[in-house]
Amino acid sequence: TGTVVTGYIVSQVSVLMASLQASERQYVHKLSQVNVTMEKLSVPKKLRSRVMDYYSYLWDRHGTFDVRNNFNLSSELSKCLNSEVSLFTYRQMVTRIPIFKRSSPRVVQAVITSLVPEIYVAGDFIVKAGTRNSAMYFIRDGRCSVLLDDADPERAALDAGGTFMRINTLRRNQHFGELSLLAD
Repeated sequence: TGTVVTGYIVSQVSVLMASLQASERQYVHKLSQVNVTMEKLSVPKKLRSRVMDYYSYLWDRHGTFDVRNNFNLSSELSKCLNSEVSLFTYRQMVTRIPIFKRSSPRVVQAVITSLVPEIYVAGDFIVKAGTRNSAMYFIRDGRCSVLLDDADPERAALDAGGTFMRINTLRRNQHFGELSLLAD
């Protein structure tokens, strides 16, 4: 019996190691492709670093580069099961928000099933002052700074070249952009 168990454990470890090596090869291959593409496009080093940080975050946090399918399992689950998983995952986060606290379950379900995962890295501007926005954002992980261009409020709408002052920091389970949903 001891020989059979040892043989089974060794084979399982071998399978795990092969899987990890394949995963590592996929990671290295993807980063290499991204780097080559950025070199061909002559992407500046600072921007190149942010792009590489983005891909590294995806891999480290989610174990995949395909974030949308990772978050909603849509490629593997039926529409009904996918909806149930999404409801379970996001209901508490959505119903904490005042405009959805007293909403009907049907409205909450509609909001949750329309969520589209997006990932931003440090330095990304999600929404700029003066631009039209028709989305509401929920912070599932991490934090988001609300910045004010203290030199010229108009310049904040045009580019990222101003001097910015942090006026707020939003964290996990917080949100912004709900007014844009009501404005249209």
